[in-house]
Amino acid sequence: MNAGDSSSGPESQGEPSSGFFAGLIERPVTLFVLCVALLVVGGIAYSRIPLLLMPKGMVQPGLAVQAFNPNASAQENEEKVARPLEEQLRTMAGVEEISSTSSENMVSLWVKFDANIDMDLAKAGVRDRVERARPQLPDTVTEIGIYSFSMDSIPIMWMAMLHPGDSDRTDFLVENVITRHLEAVEGVGKLDVEGALADSVRILLDEDRVRAANLDIGALIRRLSADNFALPMGEVSDGGTRILLLSDMRFESVEEIKHFPIQGGLELGDIAEVIQAKSVRNRL
Repeated sequence: MNAGDSSSGPESQGEPSSGFFAGLIERPVTLFVLCVALLVVGGIAYSRIPLLLMPKGMVQPGLAVQAFNPNASAQENEEKVARPLEEQLRTMAGVEEISSTSSENMVSLWVKFDANIDMDLAKAGVRDRVERARPQLPDTVTEIGIYSFSMDSIPIMWMAMLHPGDSDRTDFLVENVITRHLEAVEGVGKLDVEGALADSVRILLDEDRVRAANLDIGALIRRLSADNFALPMGEVSDGGTRILLLSDMRFESVEEIKHFPIQGGLELGDIAEVIQAKSVRNRL
């Protein structure tokens, strides 16, 4: 047996380690320069690159169109306002999707475009299509607004409010007091309120009294609609001053509705209960 064989061991024993990190440790100047470079690049990025929820270039651009039609129902706005506008906007090049929401007094349309389209040209095209659709819209459409939007401008904060009880002033305070204070905060661009109930008047007919009076309910509804409206009447100029004319024939109080004459000397309050109530806003 050769005793010299027992002296053989791992060749790595006693040899210096090698590798990427070992090389850096052996070159302290290079490591120092890399650390300084990372700190400089990080400082520039921190000071110049904005913080965005959705970075630009990764989202789909679009335009929003809002048409205001006072005193019109959601169904009327859908048929007479939303559809003519959609038909014209669909003829534009680069349009990928059009969606609309019709509610009382207003129609909102969202037009999404291809990500590579020039939004300045797209906005001019939307404005042209809106003007083409104007002759088909009701005369009561008072204003049509166009503004750009992108998914990088989605809300960054949601807040829920709980109010004990059922106060008639809750929605009024939210929309006219709290909303205005939040909009006044620096940096707030837009604030939307969802879930607020609209004020409404309900007419609860008494079936027996209606039958006894031999009343035509359809004719009564048409009369109430015809006597409760607000209609723009155009404008006049007086000494360089523009005066807008509005015919406002809306009921001013519940008592006025109760005293609405129907037939044979009867008033609406004689055959129905007229109450104020909160209703969900109608949207389509």
